[in-house]
Amino acid sequence: MKRIIGAIKASTISHI
Repeated sequence: MKRIIGAIKASTISHI
């Protein structure tokens, strides 16, 4: 679950 949250956070940062 932590990996999914980390992936989403990284994706959000990269999206901005």
